Amino acid sequence: MFSFVITYSPSLNLPFELPSWSDIFVQAGLTDNSTISRSPISVHFIDVGQGDCILIKTLHASALVDAGDRGKGEAVVQYLRNQNIEKLDYVFITHPDSDHIGGMPEVLENFKVSKFIMPAIKKENMPTTKIFEKLLNTIRNKQIDAETAVPQDVFNLGDATLTVLAPISSTSKLNNMSIVLRVVMGKNSFLLTGDAEIEEEMDMIKSGYPLQSDVLKAGHHGSKNSSGKDFLRAVRPKTVIVSCGRDNSYGHPSTEALERFSQVGAEVFRTDRHGSIVIGSDGENISIDYDNNKSK
Repeated sequence: MFSFVITYSPSLNLPFELPSWSDIFVQAGLTDNSTISRSPISVHFIDVGQGDCILIKTLHASALVDAGDRGKGEAVVQYLRNQNIEKLDYVFITHPDSDHIGGMPEVLENFKVSKFIMPAIKKENMPTTKIFEKLLNTIRNKQIDAETAVPQDVFNLGDATLTVLAPISSTSKLNNMSIVLRVVMGKNSFLLTGDAEIEEEMDMIKSGYPLQSDVLKAGHHGSKNSSGKDFLRAVRPKTVIVSCGRDNSYGHPSTEALERFSQVGAEVFRTDRHGSIVIGSDGENISIDYDNNKSK
């Protein structure tokens, strides 16, 4: 009966307004119903609270970058299913901090993964956390093809390319060993920086690799030690995405970073205020959508 009323409510002249199926799908996170998520490429900055999780989806392929903290795996799996994801061509962990890898074991258990990519980690820097151990065990048990990222590695994703720009230098700081990816689709580009801080940003500037990108995922959740002036001048982003939790104890994003984004004229979207943010591109133009309810 409920289904009947929802379906035929436009023609029933009811004295009150009911949501459409489209509205219900969107509210439930089933955003594959939206035009933007059906773009030739859509990049989804998934709201996982204080953590990172990014889905890159083309018409016939998909990649996941990070999966939020422990306890977020189920939500990430559900989001991917809502996007009609059946398998992941590539899965990246930018670096092994728990707020980036905590939900990944559940993702690997629920989806076929063609290739898993992670940064090279020296023995002395190897994390000893239970969640990192669980991740490695899951990769081994599922017999997933895993490799380490090397600068200038290129991964084809439908008509898009994902190029590894960093890490370049060896460091003892996990944040500055973050995999940085530049995603290019036609004339549009996205720069995904993990938790890279100014030290790693300077490495990328010195490398001479192309950095200019329409969309920048701010490093380290918009901390004051990331998104330096020189880096922002090199990237020249029109849009900046900050992935962070509401009222987080770290004070992310910092006022210093927000000021720097303003100075380069970038429009800022934040998962703590906008929820999951989806950016679509046809190779020429970019469109942005987000959870209107979160911002209220």
